[in-house]
Amino acid sequence: MLNITDLRSKEIIELKEELKKLEKDLSRRQEELMSGKGSKVHELKTFKKDIARINTVLSEKAILKEVK
Repeated sequence: MLNITDLRSKEIIELKEELKKLEKDLSRRQEELMSGKGSKVHELKTFKKDIARINTVLSEKAILKEVK
């Protein structure tokens, strides 16, 4: 699970890279579950929450950039 304060300290490029990585991992895990290979359903929830955290921080940074 990612810490929101750590995410806020990162640059936008780093956040986008992390987001791509998490989305790729989430997709892979979903495929594993659907094929019957995976059994850790709770990990999907963690990936989705981390993706939401990154999207929130990216939105915050975009708003702050507009205000300045």
